[in-house]
Amino acid sequence: MNVAMETALESARILSVIVDLGGGLLGVLFFLIIAQAIWRRPTVEDAIARGIRRDEFIPYYQPVFNIQTGALVGCECLIRWRKADGSIVPPGVFIREAEESGLAVEMTKRLMNKVRDEVGAVYATQPQLKMAINLFADHFSDFATVNDVRHIFSTGGMRYSQLVFEVTERYPLPNLARAKLAIKGLQDLGCKVALDDAGTGHGGLAYLQTLGMDQIKIDKLFIDTITSSNTGSPIIDSLIELGRSLMMEIVAEGIETGEQLHYLRNRGVHFAQGYLFAKPLAGKAYLALIAASSAPSSQVASAPAPAEGQPPMGSNSAHAEAA
Repeated sequence: MNVAMETALESARILSVIVDLGGGLLGVLFFLIIAQAIWRRPTVEDAIARGIRRDEFIPYYQPVFNIQTGALVGCECLIRWRKADGSIVPPGVFIREAEESGLAVEMTKRLMNKVRDEVGAVYATQPQLKMAINLFADHFSDFATVNDVRHIFSTGGMRYSQLVFEVTERYPLPNLARAKLAIKGLQDLGCKVALDDAGTGHGGLAYLQTLGMDQIKIDKLFIDTITSSNTGSPIIDSLIELGRSLMMEIVAEGIETGEQLHYLRNRGVHFAQGYLFAKPLAGKAYLALIAASSAPSSQVASAPAPAEGQPPMGSNSAHAEAA
């Protein structure tokens, strides 16, 4: 039930008064309206809105590595729904409804605040690390997102130059002219902007040049075509060549096998993420990975064994479960 029992009882008392006054049909109509409001089945959108009010949406961090050197270069921030009972809900369950309802804007704003508070101080000491954050179509309808980013990251230690904002193609951008202004505003702050899941969505590769982006992310859908039986992947090769011709950074997503890693490395791709290296990590586990990656080799060698759910110490390849 979406309202407290006290509200239902009060509605019943009001109905009784109306009927006593001879409301007749008006009273019946009023009852039907109240009943629909009281006993309406909660929707996913209702649950998401309640989760936002309760601050239940939290960041997880998917590490990104330089596959040419093995160095940790940052992460992509992913959202998870931690309910009151402690269970973790993946974004596939709620992200579409959040985006369609417009709730994703407030959800992302709160997520950015959490990222700043959780890892900002460490990022202040590691200026080479990047933090990629997903944005949605509604974020580019006006300049509000730029103002939010300016305000949120003006404190906490994280530099604007460490931020990468990923434009998803799940829904088309409503106004390309406004989107271009918003992207330019983010870039003027010092942030970078990436096209996520390149080639799989509504905007297509036209977004790359029209909107002046800095980075192209090759989707797992294409990475999966790299197998031990394949001698080549024309689509991936074309995306790599396109990125280079536009002087854009290239990040490969969803790396799960040695064959995929070998293929991308041989074609000069520098940045990649995926379960081959690490699953999305909770904040403490990601901070432990940063510490392990930046520690001198002598310290790493003598480091104690990690707690369960944390990445292995002394290695840039963390085969860690999400904590």
